[in-house]
Amino acid sequence: MTQHVVTKYFDANHILGLGVEFAGFIDKQGHIFDHACKNEINLSKEQKEMFFMMNALNTSMQGDYDEDLGAVKYTVTERGNSKIICVPIQKGTIVLMLNRSINHHQIIKRILENIGDVKRTLMSISVIKSPGNILSMVRIVS
Repeated sequence: MTQHVVTKYFDANHILGLGVEFAGFIDKQGHIFDHACKNEINLSKEQKEMFFMMNALNTSMQGDYDEDLGAVKYTVTERGNSKIICVPIQKGTIVLMLNRSINHHQIIKRILENIGDVKRTLMSISVIKSPGNILSMVRIVS
């Protein structure tokens, strides 16, 4: 019997309450699987597709140096009025956008802790299917 698992990394409503404007999961090709947001990303549909594909490509290319430098835990890009955080996970990347003034260190710390918790939980399950709705279960405590 195959067991289906929906991997869940954080409670979307809670993380949006911490100042995150957009939280989403993209697969390795940059296709968005799931997201939650306070405010939509101010880009056209085509620009959003390119933005997520660019983040997926960047995450993939960062992995080329894992053997020599160690695995990437996260990246932060600071722009004029926002920060973009990308956290690689097994099946893709968690992408967060937040206001530049928000302290991102605590948010990243909690997500990395939750990823570790989820990985430990999933170790006992024999078959893991593709992620579905990932933005709902594990609560980040501020």
